[in-house]
Amino acid sequence: MLMHIALLAVLLNWGGPKFHRLLSNAAAQQELGITAEQMDRIIEIQDKYETQMIDLQTQIRKNMVELRALWRDPNANQKRIEELIRRNGELRTELSILKMHKWLEIWNVLTKEQQEKLWRMARMGWHWPFGGLPGGPHGSGPYRSAPPPEGE
Repeated sequence: MLMHIALLAVLLNWGGPKFHRLLSNAAAQQELGITAEQMDRIIEIQDKYETQMIDLQTQIRKNMVELRALWRDPNANQKRIEELIRRNGELRTELSILKMHKWLEIWNVLTKEQQEKLWRMARMGWHWPFGGLPGGPHGSGPYRSAPPPEGE
């Protein structure tokens, strides 16, 4: 089951803009049967992680500004450049882990039936006003042949 959650998270970009648009879309909420209480909990989870994610993204961007300055400096400290590159890698890993935790928390708000329906919607490239999901008929990507959840 965790593999299916992980693949769906990738399909939905780790709870990024496509996932947000899907859960913000009234037609998708209706299709999934998401209740007002579930939506409140989902928004609460998104808000909980958003500040942490913004902090990490900000630090990455600040490091990139310093890196660009170092690259322009003919006497730049190679060790500092390496430190910044390594640190940004660590920050990106932390960001990915936060996104994964956010997605898993949201996933657990959904009922088993909603999880299965969301999986099918993602697999089929369910089309909402903003376009299809990656791997679906209106999207692109290598996830077209992802296995269905258990029991399908």
